[in-house]
Amino acid sequence: MNKQLAQRWHDALLSGAYEQGQMQLRFENKYCCLGVLADLLDTQAWEAEGDGWFGWNGQVGMLSPRIIESFGWTDDEQQTYAAFNDKLGYTFEQIATEIQGEYL
Repeated sequence: MNKQLAQRWHDALLSGAYEQGQMQLRFENKYCCLGVLADLLDTQAWEAEGDGWFGWNGQVGMLSPRIIESFGWTDDEQQTYAAFNDKLGYTFEQIATEIQGEYL
């Protein structure tokens, strides 16, 4: 992941502008960490899917391979951050610390 994008993602997670959610990129106004990243990439790409769920460029739970490859990520990296958010219960602050250690 390029350093500029990593810095923007790190800062957004710490900004307090996003409420944390789990298991989907976005549900109502709650975002998983990958949803925050998606929002930074294109705020206009969200589409209501019904019952509070939103898709981002047709994706609901994860970013597409084309998107993650565009900024030099592998699926394993995406899965790691999804696990931090959804399975391990990391806060956005803890995820930002991981981003800092890995990319900044």
